[in-house]
Amino acid sequence: LKFKKMGGLSSKKLHSANDFELVIVSAKELEHLLRTQFGAQGNGVNEMLDSIGGSEALPLPLVKRMRHLIWVRNQLVHQHGVNAIPGDRARFISDYEQSVKELTEILERRQGKKSGGGCVVS
Repeated sequence: LKFKKMGGLSSKKLHSANDFELVIVSAKELEHLLRTQFGAQGNGVNEMLDSIGGSEALPLPLVKRMRHLIWVRNQLVHQHGVNAIPGDRARFISDYEQSVKELTEILERRQGKKSGGGCVVS
C-alpha cells in the first residue's frame, strides 16, 4: 500500500496481491489516521467517523467513500463465500488512495490555520 506522509506517519508499501491483506491493512491505516490525526474514538472506521461528526466534520463524499471501503472490508472478512474484493479491486485501491490524499489535505489545511499560516501585513 502507498501511504502519504501524514503527521509523523510515512510508509511506502506496495499494494498487496492478497485481497484480505489489502482491505485489512487499508482499514487499519484509515483507523490509525482518524485516531491519531483527527482525534477519533471508537472501534472501526464507522464508529470513528461518527465520533468526529461524520459529514459535519469531513466532506460528505469522503465520508461516503470511506464507509464504502469499510463495507467492502466487512463483506470480505465476514461473509461466507466472499473470498475476493466484491466489485472492482482497482476502484478499491483508488478510493483508498483518494481518501488518504483528502485526509492529508484536510490535516494540512487545519495545521496551517493553527500555526497562523496566513500572511500578516503591517
